[in-house]
Amino acid sequence: MKKILFVLLLLSVFVDAEAQRKKKDTLNLCRPGSYVVFDLGGGLHTLNYDMLGYGAKNPGVGLTARAGYRYFFGKGNFGVGLDANFKTYSASGRFTYLNEIENAVDEDYDLYTHRTYFKSLKEKQNEVLLNIPLGLYYQHKFQRKYKLGGGLGVVYQAVIADKFAVKSGSLETKAHYEVYNLELYGMTQHYEYTRDKSQLRSGDNGFKSSFGAFAEFDFGYVLTPRLDLNFGLYYVYGFKNQIEKSDKYQFDPDCMSPDGYKDVYNGVLNSRIVDKVTPLAIGVMAGLKYRLQPNKKPKPPIEKPEKRDTTTIPVIADVPVVDSVPNVVVVDTPPVIEENPPVIEENPPVQQDSVPTVVVVDNPPVIEDNPPIVEEKPVEKDSIPPVDSLPHIVIVDKPTDGIKEEIPSTDLVLRTFVAINFDYNQSFIRQRDNYYAFFNDIAKLAKENPDLKLKITGHTCDIGSESNNMTLGMKRAESAKKQLINRGVSADRITCETKGSTTPLYPNNSAANRAKNRRVEIKFLQ
Repeated sequence: MKKILFVLLLLSVFVDAEAQRKKKDTLNLCRPGSYVVFDLGGGLHTLNYDMLGYGAKNPGVGLTARAGYRYFFGKGNFGVGLDANFKTYSASGRFTYLNEIENAVDEDYDLYTHRTYFKSLKEKQNEVLLNIPLGLYYQHKFQRKYKLGGGLGVVYQAVIADKFAVKSGSLETKAHYEVYNLELYGMTQHYEYTRDKSQLRSGDNGFKSSFGAFAEFDFGYVLTPRLDLNFGLYYVYGFKNQIEKSDKYQFDPDCMSPDGYKDVYNGVLNSRIVDKVTPLAIGVMAGLKYRLQPNKKPKPPIEKPEKRDTTTIPVIADVPVVDSVPNVVVVDTPPVIEENPPVIEENPPVQQDSVPTVVVVDNPPVIEDNPPIVEEKPVEKDSIPPVDSLPHIVIVDKPTDGIKEEIPSTDLVLRTFVAINFDYNQSFIRQRDNYYAFFNDIAKLAKENPDLKLKITGHTCDIGSESNNMTLGMKRAESAKKQLINRGVSADRITCETKGSTTPLYPNNSAANRAKNRRVEIKFLQ
């Protein structure tokens, strides 16, 4: 059984490693913090002892009830725990043997051998233990609704109650006089009688508290973000003897003196027949596990932003984005801004088309010390000109108080295709139709221009350290590369790079702008 539990724990660790390798970007694993558990169960709960050939022992069954506390560290996979659980244990023995006591003295002071014949005498032992286990625990969420886990540790076993009782059978006493080669029985005046279960004493086994070890394997089903339904297997083994060694007989007649004859049934566990008793429990349990802390969405870390040259970042008005609009931006080569920039029309001509409202900006131009003040005004949907060849991509200058003009160039080498696809601290592409349409269009252009290569650059917002942002930017570029490879673009034509948070499209002064800066840029190269 120990080997089976060990294999099950190794299997759960393997499943954890494999699942994290495949789904670490898409699956939120277990949460750290405090948990409470409540379980009920039962199974083989027996008292282990050896009867030394005096009869046959039958194992017993029992029940368990548990309340416990767990605290998981880090990502919520490993933790420690303390429980308080009650377990009932039982066992029974059936005895058929002859017990002899030599040099007994009768009422006439004659010596004889006192004989006790056990005739299928069945004795049952019961015990209730308060188990207090302390252990190390493991849990892993390998699907959004399923968990695996387990635990190992030591347990203190305090005795609450222990009893024995004769359930069936009988015993008979006889006197054997060797000098006469005679055996007398049925003579009650000479203490020769038959006793059945109603005439034999029930009593305590005299167990002592002990220590043991436990192991468990758990399977959980997620009911709510904080509540799991648990099913488990458990194994508890006591490795300390619970009884004192005794020289008493199982049935002890005081037959060494004719003046004080008195018999006592001591029970098999209080006799010389049994040397050692240890509890053993193997069973199943079911219950609930509840996380005490509420599931709050983690806030991004607040770090002091690095000082940057603000003259290199234009002040651009925030533009509201309609939910159904694809987050796709195409940026052309940065225009050269004169010292006296042209006046931008506040009310550009309206054109009717089916193109969704999309924010499009160029790479940030270099602006002099006194940049022009741009009035914040939302971009209206009908002010964006259509691009027939790529319905999911719009080419414009920059998002000011209106979209100035369409870039007339059709040369792919002069274009930069930008897609804003990423949540905070994430590098996977969400399953949205407009994102897939974007990559379909890029793949179509790549196939129509097989002589051109592609360069994908990953970008982040300014939250976090620059080293982490550089790593995250490269992951985002590789995610976009995978999307194009899946659409038939050869991997040999694609190179990836990262610029972290060093080249934002928008000032990182609001949550909306930071979301727009978490992007990838795709360029076609000669």
